[in-house]
Amino acid sequence: MVTRLAPSSRSSARFRRVERFHVRITVAGEDHGELKPDLTMEQLHEQFLEPYARGRPITVNGRTIEPSNLERLQVSRSEVPIADLIAQARARRQASGVLMLGGPSYGWQAAGLAEDVTDQYITGPPGSALRAESSPAASDAGVRRVSVPSGPGDGRSVFLVHGRNIAIASAMREFLRSLDLKVIEWEQAVGLTAEPNPYIGDILLAGMGAADGIVVLATPDDIVRLDPGLAVDADDAELIEAKQPRQNVIYEAGMAMALAPNRTLIIATPETKILSDIAGRHLAYLDDSPQARRRIVGRLQTVGLAVDDSGVEWLTTGSFGAL
Repeated sequence: MVTRLAPSSRSSARFRRVERFHVRITVAGEDHGELKPDLTMEQLHEQFLEPYARGRPITVNGRTIEPSNLERLQVSRSEVPIADLIAQARARRQASGVLMLGGPSYGWQAAGLAEDVTDQYITGPPGSALRAESSPAASDAGVRRVSVPSGPGDGRSVFLVHGRNIAIASAMREFLRSLDLKVIEWEQAVGLTAEPNPYIGDILLAGMGAADGIVVLATPDDIVRLDPGLAVDADDAELIEAKQPRQNVIYEAGMAMALAPNRTLIIATPETKILSDIAGRHLAYLDDSPQARRRIVGRLQTVGLAVDDSGVEWLTTGSFGAL
């Protein structure tokens, strides 16, 4: 039986600091656009990014916007709700002492105060994903433009998926290279698409397609728990805050498992909450001990990578002591 303790105000405040995405759409011929604030990553993808990439109409605030009328789509990100940003926008307006008639709403201005991440998600015009899939090169070959992971065949190329913990990701790169493996960097994967503004999914497919193996580094970057309204009872273990990988890592791990399950290794820290769906798959737990490193070397060999563990440098290269 798990006893649920009432969270302290400090704990609750920490939990509420989650990523929120705010979308602004400028419609051709209209003075005022559409704003949709406080979206989760899933809502952002389902309601906006996926329809945009596929060239489909976007439905927002009770209206449908055709791709031909979509002049601009902006995405911003914050750790506070739009209401807090609106308060900041009002305070700035009042402090300026300038009387403005018309112009953008406070909500629109507030979304502009958040971090602009448009270029991370919008990398081409509406319908760019469909154009890539139906390109002449792909049609002539009778297959998708980017194949499933196969790599150069020497067993030494690795595509590394990681989250926000840059220090651990850098240590993992050093560790893999100490085993004479070649890590395919993100910019290399971008170049492999042969497109000036590739869709993110295409970059992932290109990187995975150029690799002999895929390593997913699952670090505990996000703090999550079940919505209390969905709990079975007050003792539901899912009500306790847990640490899990970033959503992009979960998404990319799913792609890797779907495309090349036998060539994908998930490396997690002991405190990382791992999806039950991958139980029984290639999974190794990471710490800074020689024993953990040897286990990972064995798993890398299992997924088909030709590691060189003849020396001893790999036993200490790359520090995972911060875990």
